[in-house]
Amino acid sequence: MADGSRCRAVHAATQALDATGRAEIPDEYLQYLLAYKAFLTDYAPSWDLIETPIYHPEHRYAGTIDRFGAIRGEAALIDIKTTYTVY
Repeated sequence: MADGSRCRAVHAATQALDATGRAEIPDEYLQYLLAYKAFLTDYAPSWDLIETPIYHPEHRYAGTIDRFGAIRGEAALIDIKTTYTVY
């Protein structure tokens, strides 16, 4: 399972980068931020939602949308990951 501090640091840094164009992150997690920056350069997404909590009381689900917007004119829902395995 992803280290909670790593996950929080990466999500906070990518959110700061999207909001301000700048971000700070501990050196041990820098590769995640660099990969996200490369993704932004390669795909130039336009985000409508960033780290947005959602819930549905009738269907009883809740969570956080990491990113939702458009990439190359198509709707895109992005889940930022800090692991390489599926549980």
